[in-house]
Amino acid sequence: MNETSRMTARAIILHAGCLLTCQSPPESFLVLPGGGVERGETPEGALRREIREELRYDLSAVTKLGIQDSHWQHQETGERIHEHMHLYAAALQGKIRGGVLRGDESWNFGQWVPVGDLIERQLMPREALLWLKRYPWKL
Repeated sequence: MNETSRMTARAIILHAGCLLTCQSPPESFLVLPGGGVERGETPEGALRREIREELRYDLSAVTKLGIQDSHWQHQETGERIHEHMHLYAAALQGKIRGGVLRGDESWNFGQWVPVGDLIERQLMPREALLWLKRYPWKL
């Protein structure tokens, strides 16, 4: 089976002991907020655009953490994914809303997940958990 390669920009956004994650039903796995880098965009520019589109927030305090290459298989479609992820730590501007966060893309939503629950939840790519362990919360 062929592998789909894509460059992404994603963020670790923490608030009150929770990690902001995104989910696209009917998929059951979670991803860090962000998405694909389009031609002519910088990774940080793509991250800011995706957060604005998906969650209706602007970002502040954006810090690049590094780049992570990961290979994984989409659980519903079986598609092999090679993700070249530019990873950032960021904060949301404005008042933080709880519950489900929706933006311009009705098929996608954000949710706050307690950091302690992430081992039980399927966060993709799995390497994202390694980056989270660098934070003071224990997984």
